[in-house]
Amino acid sequence: MSPRNLPRARKMARNTRGRDWVVVRIKLTSALFVLGLAVLLGRALWLCVLDSEDLKQRADQMQRSNIELTCPRGPILDRNGEVLAHNIDQESLFVDPLMLPDELKPELARQLALVLDLQREDVAARLEREVRGRPARFAWIKRHIDRHEAQMVRRIVEELGVQGVHLHKESHRQYPQNTLAAHVLGFVDIDSKGLSGLEQSFDQQLRGRPGRLIGHRDALGRIYFPEGMQVVGSEPGATLRLTLDSKIQAIAERELDKAFVASEARAAMLVMIDVHTGEILALVNRPTFNPNVAGAFPPEYRRNRVLCDRFEPGSVMKTFTYAAAIESGAVDPEELIDCENGKYVFARNRINDVHPHGKVSARDVVKISSNIGATKIAERLGPELLHCTLTDFGFGRPTGVDMPHEAAGVLRSLERWAKVDLATHSFGQGLSVTAMQLVTALSASVNGGVLLKPYIVHSVVSPEGREIYRGHLTIRSHVISEETCREVLRALVSVTDDEGTGTLAALPYCRVAGKTGTAEKPYTDRRGYSDDVVATFIGTVPAEDPRIAVAVVFDAPQQPAGSLYGGVIAAPVFRAVADETMAYLRMIPGQVEPGADQEVQLARADVPQLVDGGLPDFTGLPVRQAYALAERSGIRLKTEGSGVCVSQVPGPGSMVARGERVLVRFADPAGEQR
Repeated sequence: MSPRNLPRARKMARNTRGRDWVVVRIKLTSALFVLGLAVLLGRALWLCVLDSEDLKQRADQMQRSNIELTCPRGPILDRNGEVLAHNIDQESLFVDPLMLPDELKPELARQLALVLDLQREDVAARLEREVRGRPARFAWIKRHIDRHEAQMVRRIVEELGVQGVHLHKESHRQYPQNTLAAHVLGFVDIDSKGLSGLEQSFDQQLRGRPGRLIGHRDALGRIYFPEGMQVVGSEPGATLRLTLDSKIQAIAERELDKAFVASEARAAMLVMIDVHTGEILALVNRPTFNPNVAGAFPPEYRRNRVLCDRFEPGSVMKTFTYAAAIESGAVDPEELIDCENGKYVFARNRINDVHPHGKVSARDVVKISSNIGATKIAERLGPELLHCTLTDFGFGRPTGVDMPHEAAGVLRSLERWAKVDLATHSFGQGLSVTAMQLVTALSASVNGGVLLKPYIVHSVVSPEGREIYRGHLTIRSHVISEETCREVLRALVSVTDDEGTGTLAALPYCRVAGKTGTAEKPYTDRRGYSDDVVATFIGTVPAEDPRIAVAVVFDAPQQPAGSLYGGVIAAPVFRAVADETMAYLRMIPGQVEPGADQEVQLARADVPQLVDGGLPDFTGLPVRQAYALAERSGIRLKTEGSGVCVSQVPGPGSMVARGERVLVRFADPAGEQR
């Protein structure tokens, strides 16, 4: 090739190579396109044929919307199966705003607001509800409406001829006994979540599985119901059975109500337990509320004061000071204590008694409720032993009851005691307790010395009938001996005898063991005490064989003026409640057995058969002769020791019912008890 043609040849070679590379790139691009198309077709085939069901379900889930309804809670029953709380079906109203004609919305809002007792503006706003700038497909108007309201809504819909207004049944909590045991039960919110009481503490067990209203969402996220309303997944909760007895509860509420109104008190409390098991039989607070409409009552009405309110208990604490002294041997029951005619100086502080007394027995210190006598007994004990005993009786710590929000009370550590605290604590000032602590401590003082944990839930049963929880007797500690308990009972019985401070608690057919208390209330914003008081009575019946213990507390009573004492205000409530409870539980001597005619039972309960001429004097009689005399008189004996009778409870001449048990103490002729 000539040099002249060489550049041209080279140019032609470059063009040929360029065309070849273009062809390669075209073929490569075509191959990749075909491969991608094959992958897409394969994926489409996989999705449309092999994975279609899964995709359909996923699409359905994305389009569906679950509206959770209220939980179908399990019922709450008393110890006899009486219904205290259960669920009923009530209708709830919602609308589909997109289906409502704009020209009818104002009139529909007006009529619905009138029938349902709602604000017209609120109803109108819900009828105009929007989602992303478009009319919504779902809006609640009112939930849990009654039957009459539902009928009126249906009439309005029919008269206006509107579409998109729906009524649907939901489970709604109801308390058929209204205010009965309100603070025990508590209440729930609109979604059936427990907010107080057992509804709160056992919420997990009571709550069933909520039903779900199945709807669909459109492209804008609006809910609608193309296939009608469907509810799935609803399951009931477990059943709570309580130790509470609704009949005893009703008795306690009625009697406390009367005294609460008459005394013009700020608040009142009553709690009753079985001294041998710790089962709570009744628990009452005043003021109270109706859990069906709990939101209509202020928070202080809904507070369970028996567990939450702390107060200085006053002279009821002498019960436990005396128990500590007898248990430790610091004093003898018959030992004389000089009450200094009502004035005594201790740790540079003056201790006063309401009524002046001279020398009285240690037992009578409890009977006449002498602050000076209690102080002198506490001096014998010393601060370490008194503090230890009060702690052993459960003061300063929660009782562990199976209800929420229990307070611990205030019992300061021994290191923080001032010298005067030994005196003030002995007669119930300078520390604070709850009514629940008082009744459990009293039980330990009379049941043989065993401090029990109180409980109110007997069992929890699943919807299938399987017991998933059971309450039971729980011993917290052994506080005092049985012998000390018997002496404490003697002292507490003397309180309700003649010249005691608790005579208004006495019953004609059995002995009552109890203690009164009246404590000044400390100021909440400064040091010192106000003119208001806390009036208290704690008691147990029958004293010969205690079965129930009761604490009655009045906060700041105003009437009767000049007599704001526990023995005047609280003791009569105990008497009335104990009287009816014993009749109901067939504890009254001479009561006929169950199965007899009801009218006869009530008549015999109201009029017990008394021993003619009063209780005989067993003093000086040997055991055999005492039993013979008891048999002739129609009474039973509970004996201690041997030899000849040296004392008896009740005393000679007491008016007692036939069949009652009398405690008789025997000792040998030399006077030494065996």
